[in-house]
Amino acid sequence: MVDDPSKASDSEFDAWLSGLNNAYDRSVSDAYNLSQLSDDTDDAELHLVHDHHEPQNIADQDVPPQAAMTSTDQTRNLPLPKPRPRGETPAGDLLLARVQELDYRAARALDGHVVGPHGQNLTVGEAQARAELIDRLIELEQLRGSLRHRRVGRLARVLTLLTVVVVDLPIMLWLASSLFNIDWSNPVGLPLAISVVISVLATGGAATALHYLGHNLRQNKNHRRQLDWAKVSSGSKLSLATIGLLAGLRGVVMFVRVYAEGVLSGMNGLAVLLAVLVALVTVVSATLVFWTAFRDGSLEQDDLRHYSESVRPFLAAKREYEDQAHELRCQYDLLHRRAKYKTSRENEISTTTQHESGCGNSPQG
Repeated sequence: MVDDPSKASDSEFDAWLSGLNNAYDRSVSDAYNLSQLSDDTDDAELHLVHDHHEPQNIADQDVPPQAAMTSTDQTRNLPLPKPRPRGETPAGDLLLARVQELDYRAARALDGHVVGPHGQNLTVGEAQARAELIDRLIELEQLRGSLRHRRVGRLARVLTLLTVVVVDLPIMLWLASSLFNIDWSNPVGLPLAISVVISVLATGGAATALHYLGHNLRQNKNHRRQLDWAKVSSGSKLSLATIGLLAGLRGVVMFVRVYAEGVLSGMNGLAVLLAVLVALVTVVSATLVFWTAFRDGSLEQDDLRHYSESVRPFLAAKREYEDQAHELRCQYDLLHRRAKYKTSRENEISTTTQHESGCGNSPQG
């Protein structure tokens, strides 16, 4: 048996509401039959009918207790139904029942469970409270002038990706094709395929490693969005040094290859300048990938984003339930006003009819 419908599950609430509606309909039907019977009898007969419907003791009757069971005995734990006020309609009762159901579902929307950013199991209300706390902390630091939580713009991320795809990848493909002596008059073949695979793996692997390292080092970022080298651990320092060495090595390789091609063409001075330019472009491309990931937000921003994405569907469902309940309340108010107006009009017409009838039957002077 449901003691508190607001704390019951959906199935228990539906069962409780169904039993309440059935008991309400039976009570209203009995009241209607009794009122119809009272209209056809006089005061004495109505008194007898009232005495006939008074509850009697089962012990004074010759019927077994099971036969004396009524619907009220079967639903004795449910709230007692109240007679429908004059002017109310069954449609209004259905609207009110639906409004109560929507209010119940809206109140239970924040009781669902979500998974936190660190794998913890939280309710929607707890996740929303943590998101609000993190948001206040971030806003407080930003008011104090901190830039640590600022995100990188979408344009900067797109330009970084284009730099890797349009600049870094073609340079690496040119270097690989030179190593495998590809004949560009007839390039289709196994050497070209191997060159493409090596170029994609080298460019993609280097960019992924730089982005991953920059993303993980954001915890060592100060309020000016710069790397605090004193807070970097020994392992992170070793990884950062390795990535820097690889980027520098790529630049050296590009310099040597472009310089060799320039010497073979007979332009030594121009070959040096072009080799330095290509080497710098390669190093800058790698540095741009690292710094874009490093300056993009903070760990608190990641947690806030995770909480917000987890809570958003439940809040949308809660808002939808509330909107539906508000719309049904408006419909019920309109229906209630129409019923009251209809009842008042009927009373007015009945009063006018009785007055005219009384005037017609009055004796002539």
